[in-house]
Amino acid sequence: MFFLVDWDNIRPNQRRLGIVTVVEKMVQHVALRVAPTSTKLRFRLYGGWYEDDQLTRYAQRLSAGINADFPRAISVPTTAGTRSMIANLELALALDLRPTYHLFRTYRRRQVPSNLRADSPRDHGCDDDRCPLQLLDRFINDGRCPKAGCGITVDQVLFVGQQKLVDAMLLSDLLYAARQGESSVVVVSSDDDLWPGIVLASACGLHVFHLHTHVGRSTPRVYSRMMQSHYTEIAWEAGS
Repeated sequence: MFFLVDWDNIRPNQRRLGIVTVVEKMVQHVALRVAPTSTKLRFRLYGGWYEDDQLTRYAQRLSAGINADFPRAISVPTTAGTRSMIANLELALALDLRPTYHLFRTYRRRQVPSNLRADSPRDHGCDDDRCPLQLLDRFINDGRCPKAGCGITVDQVLFVGQQKLVDAMLLSDLLYAARQGESSVVVVSSDDDLWPGIVLASACGLHVFHLHTHVGRSTPRVYSRMMQSHYTEIAWEAGS
């Protein structure tokens, strides 16, 4: 079983449970729908792992957790009973086609919007002069630290993080799996941007098991109705 996982698309409250728990939950959702043909589980996790050519701190922590806990045996429920399978995880730092050619700058910092504004905490009932938020509105609205002599600006300390190339990497690996003759792949994401690639991979004969990451989320009917075969949608069950 081959899992392509849009890691940031998994709900934060699930990710906080730890990588082992998340992997076990993904397997439990999918296992009864797929007839395992081997004893191996392979997971590729996609995200903004590189800022310039350096792994982000988050990627480093996640990688350390993966190295500490995997490979590991996981009990997998099947229609014939429970069987033990070996799970291997990897960060998708490169395309599966060229595993030694890392794709850098998949995480990029962008300046905050120029129209960002802040209210004074006093406008919302805070009258504590020692409240650290009392200077926030001046910092945001003026664009610089309100302390005399301090040259720190908003652009230096506030930014918006953006992922780049991540969806394209996942879809490239999905189509590469179809080209390599894989019979099925599990795509773990609720991002509609992946849909064109799922359609193409299915048309190439790859059975895509599509595990949504948000409770109650499903593929919009306007998309799913175009699938005649080679596509199985799986909902993330509430309470799991």
